[in-house]
Amino acid sequence: MIMIALTASCGAKTGSRELIDGIYSVTFDQADSTDWKAFLILTVEQNKIASVNFDYEGFGANEGKLKSEDEAYNEAMLSATGTNPQMYLSALEASLMKSEDPENISVVSGATTSSNDFIRFAKEALKAAMDGNPNPIVMKQP
Repeated sequence: MIMIALTASCGAKTGSRELIDGIYSVTFDQADSTDWKAFLILTVEQNKIASVNFDYEGFGANEGKLKSEDEAYNEAMLSATGTNPQMYLSALEASLMKSEDPENISVVSGATTSSNDFIRFAKEALKAAMDGNPNPIVMKQP
């Protein structure tokens, strides 16, 4: 029994496969209609998720910005929806760090599209981590 408990706590597993240490990234092939392009960077160390960075890179009028750092965007979204990227991005990241399973991540009210993008990206990044495939994953923008 002790051996089973020790083995089960050694690393993150999805199904019966362990995560392989490395850095795994997922992004869309182009920006959305509001000039933001989602990306996720997942770092695995000692077969566990060590860090998650999910954000949106700006293009066009948003060039050089991250959605999480755009004060005007964050203020406008907070007053319109009750949440903003500073809040929901960190909540999604923390949820994956805690559960290590995208199926256990809840959609954030007011940030449904971003939540769904995050879950989709996390699944792809974890699949790459199980395969040990460090090549960036580029997904078609819906």
